[in-house]
Amino acid sequence: MNHYRIKFWLYRHDQGIISFLILCLLVVIAFSIVDVITDGGIIGAVPDDQIEFRTWLGMILGILTLLFAFMRQKHNDMSIFFQLFEKYNQRYDELNGIMNIINSKTKNLVSGEGAEPFDGLDNKQYGSLRKHLTDSDTVENVLDDYLNLCAEEYMAYCNGYIPPQIMEYWYKGMEVFFKNPHMRKYFKHELGNDSYYEFKSFAEKQFEKIEADEA
Repeated sequence: MNHYRIKFWLYRHDQGIISFLILCLLVVIAFSIVDVITDGGIIGAVPDDQIEFRTWLGMILGILTLLFAFMRQKHNDMSIFFQLFEKYNQRYDELNGIMNIINSKTKNLVSGEGAEPFDGLDNKQYGSLRKHLTDSDTVENVLDDYLNLCAEEYMAYCNGYIPPQIMEYWYKGMEVFFKNPHMRKYFKHELGNDSYYEFKSFAEKQFEKIEADEA
């Protein structure tokens, strides 16, 4: 099991984990009180009362440390998640409109076997696309930006900052563009330069599934 899956499993069961740790804390405190009252009746006769006290205190502090460390880690991860979620959604909103236009204008293109992904675009079609691009952008630049966004989202997911449910929702958005054969061909070419790390293997598996469904 990947470490981020373990993390999300822990967060998904956080109430149970916190309740268990609190219960352990209360049990240890109760036993320590009884042990002090009975003069070491639980642990047994201990020559040095300070050692007995430190034993109970160490157990209590250990559980408290574990409890607060867990709660603090979850709080920090959730803060990072909300920051990333807002950042990624903002970038997606900036790209989504033009990505949909590129998708609609290219998904039915017919090009040769060895042709570049968008060789089927005639001047009129490309001119229509240019209206939606900035002066410095090309279709390829937009697709590169989108691919970088997808890779960053997946890396954040692999590092445990994006919950699986959110990643699944985001993938459904990616799938729309992955199903466009020309966009997929371009993405495959770009992923071939090994600069997308874990996202490369993830995307290639999705491409294989899509192509198997289309066959």
